[in-house]
Amino acid sequence: MQGEFHKCSANEIAAHYITKDMYHAILKVMLLNMISMHQTHAYGLLKHVSRLVRQKHIKFGTNIKSDVYNTVTALESAGYIRARGGGGGEYRAKKCYTITPKGRAAIRESRKVFAEATKAINEIVTW
Repeated sequence: MQGEFHKCSANEIAAHYITKDMYHAILKVMLLNMISMHQTHAYGLLKHVSRLVRQKHIKFGTNIKSDVYNTVTALESAGYIRARGGGGGEYRAKKCYTITPKGRAAIRESRKVFAEATKAINEIVTW
């Protein structure tokens, strides 16, 4: 088993061993971090995430577009981000998202959780 792991690239491991729940947790934190750095709209987030996925050759087997838009909607509903703009009419303005204090707290907590999980995995797995 250990020899088989060494033959896999990081992307192959990600594609085979990252669960849908793990992917969504990573996506939430990634989007919160992006929004915390500068206000942006969902399409800008989608372009950035798509570029990262292409550059890293990551294949999660998911629909990135709907994942990003659904996650942004969930983050807004949960109070982690706030939308500005986006009025109705023929030429709708794009909603720009900013991070809320609750969102900043979630980023700090997520960093701790990911760091602890990474440490635990590293202690368990011997390469």
